[in-house]
Amino acid sequence: MSDWFERAIKEEYINLFEYESFKIREEIGKGGFGAVYSADSEDIGQTIALKKIHRDLMDLANESSITTLLEKYNQCYYVSYATNETYYMVLQFANNGNLRSYLEDHFSELDWPTKIKMAMDISNGVKCLHKADIFHRDLHDKNILVNGNKLMITDFGISKPLGSTLNSIGFGMVNFADPKFLESPYKFIREKPSDIYSLGMLFWELSSGVPPFKDLGETKLSLKVMDGDREAPINGTPIDFMNLYCDAWNGDPKSRPDIAEICHKLNSIQLSPVYNSKVHHHDNIMEFAYEPVNEDIRVVVGVDFGTTYSGFAYAYVHGNKEIVVNDEWGNFKSNKTNTALQYDETYSAVLNWGVGALSSKPTRRKRSELPKPIEYFKFYLSDDVPEEKKPELPPEVPFEKAITDFLREMEFNENVRTIMRKCIFDAELIKFLGTLNLQFTTEPEAASIYCINKLKEFDIKVGETYLVVDCGGGTVDLTVIRLLADGLTAETTERTGHFFCGSTYVDDEFLKFLEVKAGKSAVKMLKEKHYDQVNYMVHKFFCPKIKIPFSGEKDDFQIIEFDIKKDCPALIYYMNGPERVQLEEDDWLIDLDFATVKSFFDPAINNIIILIAHQLSKCPNCSVLFLVGGFGESVYLQRRIKEAFGDKIKISIPPNPATAILRGACEYGLDMGIIASRVLNGLMELWFIMFGTDPVYRMESDGRIKKFHLLASKGTKVDVEKEISYTMIPTHADQTSVSCQLFYTSKYNATYCDEPHVKKLCEFIVDGLPTASSGKDRSVLISLRFASMGNIVATAKSLHNGEVYHTTFSME
Repeated sequence: MSDWFERAIKEEYINLFEYESFKIREEIGKGGFGAVYSADSEDIGQTIALKKIHRDLMDLANESSITTLLEKYNQCYYVSYATNETYYMVLQFANNGNLRSYLEDHFSELDWPTKIKMAMDISNGVKCLHKADIFHRDLHDKNILVNGNKLMITDFGISKPLGSTLNSIGFGMVNFADPKFLESPYKFIREKPSDIYSLGMLFWELSSGVPPFKDLGETKLSLKVMDGDREAPINGTPIDFMNLYCDAWNGDPKSRPDIAEICHKLNSIQLSPVYNSKVHHHDNIMEFAYEPVNEDIRVVVGVDFGTTYSGFAYAYVHGNKEIVVNDEWGNFKSNKTNTALQYDETYSAVLNWGVGALSSKPTRRKRSELPKPIEYFKFYLSDDVPEEKKPELPPEVPFEKAITDFLREMEFNENVRTIMRKCIFDAELIKFLGTLNLQFTTEPEAASIYCINKLKEFDIKVGETYLVVDCGGGTVDLTVIRLLADGLTAETTERTGHFFCGSTYVDDEFLKFLEVKAGKSAVKMLKEKHYDQVNYMVHKFFCPKIKIPFSGEKDDFQIIEFDIKKDCPALIYYMNGPERVQLEEDDWLIDLDFATVKSFFDPAINNIIILIAHQLSKCPNCSVLFLVGGFGESVYLQRRIKEAFGDKIKISIPPNPATAILRGACEYGLDMGIIASRVLNGLMELWFIMFGTDPVYRMESDGRIKKFHLLASKGTKVDVEKEISYTMIPTHADQTSVSCQLFYTSKYNATYCDEPHVKKLCEFIVDGLPTASSGKDRSVLISLRFASMGNIVATAKSLHNGEVYHTTFSME
């Protein structure tokens, strides 16, 4: 035993316990300084951690540094085991593991005051070390232990690890290593500034919840860091905190603040303003640092962003726990308005939005020089809509700008959600890009939630199913839902839908009829030169007088008169030939008889009937059919559905079908646990290499062919939070990394990753794997977890070193 150690015990700087007083439980870790065990202590009266210290390391320690450290940090003692003079350090047992594992499990629960406190705990530990002139040299997220609500540093540099361990740049340390050390690992001496750099990286991890550069291998990461690359700040991070860690990870060690300055600034951190900029990317998938949802929210705003019509509603919880919903759009005295924008001549300002952008009253004066209103831009969010069906947008208005401007004016797949979240943030409807106070649900889910409250009328029991038919302006969706215990719901079959049988296509049939009466060229010119009058004609004449009230009952029908002079006067200017002669003789009046009006509806409604019949054939035991959506208000559609299916299934139509989705979305916001399971609407597939009898042209230079390994099949029912896993093993004996690529397709028979309709979702490069000759586990576990809100979390985990890579995306 060294002299300084004996003096420390005698002067009670160090408490000495006999080894026999500890009951060893198990080995819980191993590092450069030795193994760590959990143990029960009779003398201390609690579970502690015993860290085995190499005897040689004790002689390297500086007496004054050690005693000062123990006095100030006050969390460890020394134990001597006299038989072989093996030394152990007694540490507090961290009941929440290390910082990395803690953030993986609890990050969503942390608010910014808690994150700042965690940063203070780590900084105070470093301050204690630096004050004693001790440098940690290997500070990272797995050397920070979490005990209750306190963070503690372990493996601190009381002594230098032996041999090459000091300058090791193994995976897991490069993320936090000083760039100067990476440049010259055998020349650069790591001192206090190197710890400060690592501290900056730890601060960034506290803001993001993930390790810095988590998806990069050692070599690529080292080159990026040495080149000055750092992680992008996370939206919602307090500016003071961001500036602090940016100063700490400065490439020049001399320019970094010392630990005293860091502690001082942490004590005066202002939580606002916060940083907000563009989202950062994981390959082609955007990720966000999520702020936790406010559990005290009692008012929820629901936004139905539709293809042709949009609406909003707000719901709140009354004192008696009754949910009260308001769905009237005050400015228009209606439930919905058009998804449309009218810009000025330069597209720099929005002059009108909603119904005002389309339905200005016609005038005989010279037409306005304003550009054509922007409509149907939501089609750009779907890969299922053919390009020719998407509207041609002016170069000044990309579809993201149109969505942002529309949402701002309203005041109220992971790709679609990412775009929508970014647009909503740009519209200043949310303060933080990653806030969980913004949630997404699908129209069918929102409609099914609304319908739950109607189930009592039909005495539907737990385990029975019901069909929700959501007929909108541009789309029709059908979903079969099973009622679970406690009011929860679960999808039971894959959703079906169609993009071209909504109410918009009834409007199109009316315009085709007008082409016959007025001439195709005249209607074409009208659309080009007076699009506002086209929309006024549709929304002020056709919709209220024909589309909604038409019942399909011939006995109740009266001839409808369309007055061109009143409802679309500009059309007269473009008419010629016999069409003009005839209409001028008829005083510019067109009579719409029963057969004509019925012909407007039948193509779309016939398609809807076919869709419903197909869905019911897959699920014949449905108890109730709920008809919702804007087109669900059509009296003729309601009658046709009742005639076709009334003797097979109970049919329920709410008083206002157009707002069922909005009301359901609000109720979902107040109780997001109501969705218990979903059905996948596509195949989740893993990129996989295999040999076989495939076409020769698909064979690559190494004789292999890239094919899929199916992880989750289209139509599979998955419970929320369920996980599906697959284990990959490197192909070659000397292979130390694997590429895990995830693909998605809506087709059942896809085989190869370059087929049409196949989309790459993400890629993980998992490196640091041992070779086959090492005899160690080389497996990589690929997992898909089907989280709430339709999100899917993909994870790749090395079973050799426990490193985890993950990303989140949506299949909606």
